[in-house]
Amino acid sequence: MKTITKQQIVLLRTLQHKLGMEDDEYRDYLRSRCNVESTKSLTSAQAYKLAQEMLRTQHSIDGMTPNQFGRINGLESEMRAFAGWESFGLEAWLTSRSYDRKSQLSCKSAARAIQALERMKKELSRKSA
Repeated sequence: MKTITKQQIVLLRTLQHKLGMEDDEYRDYLRSRCNVESTKSLTSAQAYKLAQEMLRTQHSIDGMTPNQFGRINGLESEMRAFAGWESFGLEAWLTSRSYDRKSQLSCKSAARAIQALERMKKELSRKSA
């Protein structure tokens, strides 16, 4: 088995960040897809397949821009820290407000969700002050 190259490691890490994945989410992704704990544990073939999958994911964000995807992930992280949301908190919040799942948001729905999350964050920070 051929080991992963430095260029593949850089590509996977770049895709990780473009998809807005936190390190713990990325490690879970590696475990679920390739049964490894780190990027360096991948074979070259696994890295190639994973990169292809991540590229398809990036292009299938259903109209949501990569910036919107990253902003939603950032707000989700902030809400976890600020309001004690669990990892499923954003999906539950989206569902309770008749939005699609995060991975299926349209550009318009993502914009509305971002505005609502930012208002909620502002309200929570005002109440805690």
